[in-house]
Amino acid sequence: MILKNLDYAKEACVSASKILLNDFEDKNNLKTWFKEKGALVTEADIKSDNKIREILLKSQLGAEILSEESIFNATKSNKYKWLVDPLCGTVPYSIGLPHWGISISLIKDYKPYLGVLSLPTLKEMIWNDENGNVYNNGEKFQVNPTFSNLKDLTIGLEIDGGENWSTLGNFLFEKLNKIGQINSFSSAVYPAFHVLTGKMPAVIFFDIAPVHISGFLSISQNLGLKCTNFSGEDTNLKNENINQVVLAWPSVHEKLLKILN
Repeated sequence: MILKNLDYAKEACVSASKILLNDFEDKNNLKTWFKEKGALVTEADIKSDNKIREILLKSQLGAEILSEESIFNATKSNKYKWLVDPLCGTVPYSIGLPHWGISISLIKDYKPYLGVLSLPTLKEMIWNDENGNVYNNGEKFQVNPTFSNLKDLTIGLEIDGGENWSTLGNFLFEKLNKIGQINSFSSAVYPAFHVLTGKMPAVIFFDIAPVHISGFLSISQNLGLKCTNFSGEDTNLKNENINQVVLAWPSVHEKLLKILN
């Protein structure tokens, strides 16, 4: 049954990717608005969300579909839930920058189970199955990257909104000044993909909802990465908003927690 659900998640990612790429190439005609302060939405978000929901409903799992843009209540009592981000990186998408993607995951009893990430501009899709296997563009995937000293590394840092930057800025810069380079993409899926594939050693998120991270969390556990808060406690998807997330390869994760604490 679950393999079939994975197929629906992959199909949904492929179909939504086509929609998003089409509108991305015609961004001058893209309609945008703010659903709340600092929360940009485009018509592409909504079209992607609608297509993903349409396909996931075909699975007949009857599980709740919780998306960044909508909620579809469960039609059957079960331990599963879909978590969806139909366009992770709306801001860069809206101005023609390529660092955005899609995340679809299935959680079981609030634990990561299946995750699918699509990076349409990179022509990449990565996912895990229920047997612990990870695939990148259909090929079984495993990577064991090695990283140098922190002062030579580049990590990702995602803080949503200028107000949060002003609040966290001094604390973070005092802690992270031992790291070589820090990049921000205004997306969760995009930097997470580069960590999963071993190109980057780590990415740190602040105040982020489960719909943004559950896809890469599922994949990361099957690749042997760590995903915790600053105290080393595993990320908890029961929380509506997660204050701190450190996604990193183990050797770098340990070093990051030492300086963050």
